[in-house]
Amino acid sequence: MQRRIAVFGRSDAREVSRYASELGRREGLSEARCAELELVALELATNLYRHAEDGAVLLRRTRPERRGVELLGMDRGPGTQVARAMRDGFSTKGSAGLGLGTIRRLSDAFAMRSAPNGTVAVVRFHLHPERTPSFRLGVAEMPFPGEQLSGDGWAVRARGGRWRVALVDGLGHGPQAHLATKTLLETLRECDDLGIEDVVARWHDAAQSTRGAGALLADFGANRVSVVSVGNIGCRIHAGDGQTKGLAAIPGTLGAGPMPRLVVTSEPFPPESTLILHTDGIRARWRADDLGDPSGGLPSLTAATLLRDHRRERDDATCLVVEQRPTGDSHESDG
Repeated sequence: MQRRIAVFGRSDAREVSRYASELGRREGLSEARCAELELVALELATNLYRHAEDGAVLLRRTRPERRGVELLGMDRGPGTQVARAMRDGFSTKGSAGLGLGTIRRLSDAFAMRSAPNGTVAVVRFHLHPERTPSFRLGVAEMPFPGEQLSGDGWAVRARGGRWRVALVDGLGHGPQAHLATKTLLETLRECDDLGIEDVVARWHDAAQSTRGAGALLADFGANRVSVVSVGNIGCRIHAGDGQTKGLAAIPGTLGAGPMPRLVVTSEPFPPESTLILHTDGIRARWRADDLGDPSGGLPSLTAATLLRDHRRERDDATCLVVEQRPTGDSHESDG
C-alpha cells in the first residue's frame, strides 16, 4: 500500500529519503541505485517544504506492475515554471541542489504537472527498467483527517497477462471501515479462479460480519475490461481518442441486506485506454479537462491531481488509475 508523509520541514524530508531508500532495498535495487533514490527523494521533499504549501510525498512499491519504488510529490501551490525547474542546479537553498532536470535523468520514469493551484511530480525507480509492462497503475490515497487507518483499500491480482483490479470503500471511516475493506481484499486473494460475479458474491458473504462496504471489481484481458460495481465507486473509461465514458454502479451495500442484483459491464479497452476509479471521498463532478490527457503521463499524475483538487475533506479518499500500454510484457509479480 501507500504511505503518505506530510513535509513541513527538514526532518520530514529526511524521513521521506530514509523510507524511500528502505523501499528500494526491499525491492532489490542495488546500493548505488538506493543511494540515488535517497538523494532524489530528499531533493523532491525539500523543494516541497521550501517552495510550496500543504506539501506531501506518497511512497509505494510498484508491484504487481513491476518491481520498484514510486514517489509522488504533491502540493497546493504556487506552481512551478516547469521549463526553468528542469535546468540543472535550479533548486532551493539547503536542498541537495540537483534540480529537477537531474532528478529526471537519475530516475527511470518522471512526470510533472504544474498549475497555479499546485504541482504534482512522479518519480519511479525500477529494478528492471528495460522491461515494459502491458499495464501501468497509478494510485493516490488519503485517510480521513486524524485517522491512521483508511476505510478505503485497493488490490491488483495479475495472472498470465491478465489483470484484476479491486477498489473497496468500507462504510464510514476509522478502524471498523478499515476492517470491512481488509476483509474483502483478503477474500479476493482466494478467488483467482472465480469469475467476476462469483467474487462479488463471496465478498457479500464475507462482509456480513462487518459494517459493510461498497466495492468495484474490474477484469482486464483481450483489449476489454469487465466491471461490476456496488455502491458509490466512481468509474470512467478514457479512450485514446479523447472520449470519456462513465460506468454506473449498482445501488446497495455488500454485507447488508439481500445480495444486490449484479450487472457486468464489458467495454473495449484497447491500448492507450485509461480506467479511472475513485471512492466517494473524491467528488464525482470532476471534468476530464481538469486532468489534461490521462495517457500523456504516468497514471499516478492523474490520480494525484484528482485527489488534490476534488477530495472531500471529511472522508477517506482513494483514486486508482489503470492504463493499457501499446506494447509490453505482462507483470513481474503479484506482490
